[in-house]
Amino acid sequence: MRRRLSKAHRRTLVVGMSAAVLVAAVANVHGPTAAVANVHGPTAAVANVHGPAAAVANVHGPAAAVANVQQSVAAQSGGLSAYDKLVLSHQPAAFWRLSHPSAGTETDRTGNGYQGTFHDVTSSVQLPNRDGASVFNGSSGYFEVPNANKFHISTTGKFTVEAWIRPHTLQFPNEEQTGYVYFVGKGTKSGSGGDQEWAGRMYSKVTDDNRPNRISGYAWNLDGGYGAGAGIQETVKVNEWMHIAFTFDTAEGEYGKVRIYRNGVLKSSSNLVFRPGQPDEVIVKPKPGSAPVRVGTRSKASWFKGAVGKFAIYNRALTNKELATHYAAMTAANTPDFNGDGVGDIFSAKTGSLNLWTGKGANDFWGRTHVGDGWDGFTRPIAGDFNDDGRTDLITVEKSTGLLHVWNGEGGNEFGTAEKLGAGWTPYADTLTSVGDIDQDGHNDIAAISDGTLYVWNGKGGNQFAGRTTIGTGWNNYSRPIGGDFNGDAIGDLVAVQKATGYLYVWNGEGGNEFGTAQRLGPGWTPYADTLMSLGDVNRDGHTDIAAVANDTLHLWNGRGGNQFAGRTALSPGWTPYF
Repeated sequence: MRRRLSKAHRRTLVVGMSAAVLVAAVANVHGPTAAVANVHGPTAAVANVHGPAAAVANVHGPAAAVANVQQSVAAQSGGLSAYDKLVLSHQPAAFWRLSHPSAGTETDRTGNGYQGTFHDVTSSVQLPNRDGASVFNGSSGYFEVPNANKFHISTTGKFTVEAWIRPHTLQFPNEEQTGYVYFVGKGTKSGSGGDQEWAGRMYSKVTDDNRPNRISGYAWNLDGGYGAGAGIQETVKVNEWMHIAFTFDTAEGEYGKVRIYRNGVLKSSSNLVFRPGQPDEVIVKPKPGSAPVRVGTRSKASWFKGAVGKFAIYNRALTNKELATHYAAMTAANTPDFNGDGVGDIFSAKTGSLNLWTGKGANDFWGRTHVGDGWDGFTRPIAGDFNDDGRTDLITVEKSTGLLHVWNGEGGNEFGTAEKLGAGWTPYADTLTSVGDIDQDGHNDIAAISDGTLYVWNGKGGNQFAGRTTIGTGWNNYSRPIGGDFNGDAIGDLVAVQKATGYLYVWNGEGGNEFGTAQRLGPGWTPYADTLMSLGDVNRDGHTDIAAVANDTLHLWNGRGGNQFAGRTALSPGWTPYF
């Protein structure tokens, strides 16, 4: 049966054509009116971490350079990105980047020699870190790898499948059964002589069993029929990247377990049994079959329409923490990114209105978008993904009450209504900063300085934060620190300017709320100290960039990884009212 969908509500965002013009457009977005959430205030716990004592690194100061944007190193066919290296460090049985389908074949990057072939797949798009990913046409395109012993759940009894997927439609044109497709899978036939093993499934928006865009990981007995799986029933958007992973442990509990994760967060788990205790009970005992591994389809009965990249198989069940680091490694360089295009954006509320300048890539920005008024009652907002939905949110402190508020991003430069997170934040309001994931649990953390002491509140997802952790003293000698991944290890770092000398320093995160000793990066940063900001990746090279406003001009330093920055690029005047 062919399904028809009603035409979706469309929101139009009008923007200018140049950051130099700074022309205002208007978006339909909530101002900072408040709803309430139950979140910890800044009560204290203590960690043993280095203060900002200095070591020296050889890095450029803020001298001017001419903009000369290079092709992304990460996207080149021969190189491995920071994400690739992290995945390989977790010892997958096989790992295909799926970055260059036009080559016709790809051998996995583990050294195990598993070569796959692309069929009717020739185009690619970019992942959030600017690596390539293959586009599957939803009718005939797939990637196939011949059967191998390491591709069976039963080889070790523990198994993980992970991939980045981006649906290009929410109603798949070539679906099967109740209205779903397979984006990865192993199994071509059921019944006697069957070879069904495992698969990743995504449902259409409208289905016969009311599972709109559900995403599931399944396992079967070889003869197919009813399988056992874990699913995610959450909102999915067209052209939005998701990190999906599902794990199996056949020895856990009475039946074994299957778990599914989205963006590094566990979403659900289930036993490896269908309807236990019922007359139609099916206990799933995975066994090795002869089917190939496929991406874009399982048995050619349905076809995924969208992009898939970074497909990996493991002969063990990855932990939540490991999967969270994969998500962080892919997305760390792209906050703030309010429209979800993988390019860093600029934001400001200094005028009492929230304004955004969305990045175009290549160190250029669209004109100013006016998002909403009423922000003069709040301190300077900070950006991060605080509810773990893959979109950039804003946090700030209400001046009159000391209440911490969050506005969750909805994509397309839009935000939901504010939520109150907790009281008592006035001492931290002026130095509040977003620091990425410094404890390596997959959630964005925030930090602030009070009386010279640096404190961190570790995110828990869902707009929740743990109590305050003391990081170290002596920070009154530095400007407000900014966060980012400046050395490319997917752990949040801090950068600040020493007030007495004008030197720029970096403290690299080591996980567990630990930081290494400060490294001195270069002199001459005093004019930029008060407005220093972390922009994410604005030139599409996979590294975090920083910027500041001085003498009415926006200046940019492109990150190079390894705590290195290119020389200063002056972009345009007219920025003083906003910073």
